[in-house]
Amino acid sequence: MDISFDIHNDKGDQIRVALSYYDTEMELTPQEYRSRLFSRMFDMYVKANGISDIINYSIKIEDNNTPRFAHFITPEKYLPAVKLLGNIIMEK
Repeated sequence: MDISFDIHNDKGDQIRVALSYYDTEMELTPQEYRSRLFSRMFDMYVKANGISDIINYSIKIEDNNTPRFAHFITPEKYLPAVKLLGNIIMEK
């Protein structure tokens, strides 16, 4: 199933948004699916708006056999520090 709707920004511009359904044959957990969907939507947004210096850095955290995902949205110049923070979180 696909869901689509319109969004209007403060300037009155109309933007068509489409979301795709979760395919149960992909063998992804719902958490991983949402993480991938967020990353794709973020990539589409930065590309559409000509943003080149903001990075989406994601990590996967194993917590009692339940994977969890976190996303750090950061200026590119802070990426080394964010990666260090992500490594610290994944070790715990």
